[in-house]
Amino acid sequence: MTAPAAIDDYIDLAQQLSPPPELAKYSPEVLATARLLIDNQKLSRSAARKLRKAVITAWTGHCAACGHFHGDVLQIHHVDPVTEFGGATMDSLLPLCPNCHAYVHALRRVRTNPERFQALKDQVERVLEGDDQAVDFLARIAQVTSTKERLMGRKVNP
Repeated sequence: MTAPAAIDDYIDLAQQLSPPPELAKYSPEVLATARLLIDNQKLSRSAARKLRKAVITAWTGHCAACGHFHGDVLQIHHVDPVTEFGGATMDSLLPLCPNCHAYVHALRRVRTNPERFQALKDQVERVLEGDDQAVDFLARIAQVTSTKERLMGRKVNP
């Protein structure tokens, strides 16, 4: 039974650490709200697996973007990223094939630069062989403003 002790040690260490420097500029109210959002959205591993299975089942094993059947190979995309205080609910999760999942994250990384965003979107369109609907869907998902961005009053859509 050393695993629980190791986890407890890790949690104790994490609680002793100061917030990352990029969070130091935010008010205690914003940080408290963010912490509450994170705490309310945490899922156990078994609950996360059940939710993943439910999302894939709801989409009958098809990618939400390209529409191809991928079954259990699908990955779950958090429309509002967990790392940015988003949650894990059926409404905020989409099943994406590995390629579409990689594309949406690549688009998300460059979404504040309109030229790079459009260039990457054009590249994705070539790879998806002109599937305009899939490309537009991925672009819209990539431009979703996260909970963290809303808390900070930022709008990042190009």
